[in-house]
Amino acid sequence: MISQISAQIKIGAVYCHGDQQVLDAPSAIGARLAVDQVNRAGGIGGRSVELIAITPDSSSDSVKNA
Repeated sequence: MISQISAQIKIGAVYCHGDQQVLDAPSAIGARLAVDQVNRAGGIGGRSVELIAITPDSSSDSVKNA
């Protein structure tokens, strides 16, 4: 049973920087714009949305040494 529902909807996403950034940057920008648009329109069911973005390093050296 859920005793308390969060007032905010949290969405997680992984967007790399480094070599992969050229592919991930446009989708990260689009996701932020979409979240802003949803929140300006009143959220989802009256609840605001938060984008939680994780940005690991995808450079060749970082991946090679992982």
